[in-house]
Amino acid sequence: MGWKVAINTSYAMKSGRNRGWSLVTVLAFYYLIGHKLT
Repeated sequence: MGWKVAINTSYAMKSGRNRGWSLVTVLAFYYLIGHKLT
C-alpha cells in the first residue's frame, strides 16, 4: 500500500495541479514509514 501512495504522490507532484494534496500525501507517507520503523 505504501508504494501506491508513493506513486500517487509522484504523479501529483509531476502534474503540479494539487500541490496541497501532494504535500498532505507526502506527510502522511513519511508518517506511516516512521510509524512502521518505530
